[in-house]
Amino acid sequence: MDFDNYLTTDKGWKKSKSGYEYVYDYQMKQIPNIMIKVLSSINTGEGKRNKGSHAIRVFAVQTSFDIESGEVKIVRGYIKKQIVHLTANWREDLLNAYKIIMSQVVVRARKQRLL
Repeated sequence: MDFDNYLTTDKGWKKSKSGYEYVYDYQMKQIPNIMIKVLSSINTGEGKRNKGSHAIRVFAVQTSFDIESGEVKIVRGYIKKQIVHLTANWREDLLNAYKIIMSQVVVRARKQRLL
């Protein structure tokens, strides 16, 4: 997989490790307390995912800044996941899933008067 060249830091993505996979986060500028997350299913070498669970998941969460720890914490889920299967077209499918999540975030944020 070529995530590091696709979800790049110059586009605002941050890479971290969670469990057995790499996670890519995008903190939205227009709505600062919403983060788009991409769970890569890329094995970090510390274990393995169950058979059949290899897929990219894209979703949004609501966040808050914890002053004591200086970290961004997840408050709750915001938009349910889109699943991207690991096929030859994964890049295009990931972009489409991202667009779907973003449009759902915008609709919900407008209803909540966050935009």
